[in-house]
Amino acid sequence: MLGQVRNRYQGITAAAVPVVVDDDRLRGIELTDGRVVPRAAAFLFPRPIPHDALLTRLGCEKDDTGWVVTNRTGRTSVAGAATLHVAGNARVNNDARRQRS
Repeated sequence: MLGQVRNRYQGITAAAVPVVVDDDRLRGIELTDGRVVPRAAAFLFPRPIPHDALLTRLGCEKDDTGWVVTNRTGRTSVAGAATLHVAGNARVNNDARRQRS
């Protein structure tokens, strides 16, 4: 749960820290030294999870982060008479990833 996320486009570093909740309401954010900073709201970054059980069983290649590898059109590594394309939170566009690097 503890860690850091870096927004490389804005140069902003945000720490993932424990939140203090009481009676189902956010009360504050706990700092690494144990102090609690009172807060009524917090911005949360959802962690995307690939929904790819079927794609994995079909033999789709995955990248080092666990996402199904596709090109910019969503085509996977599965070959055959019919090509397999995926979209949404089951894929990562490695063409775009290579262009950003």
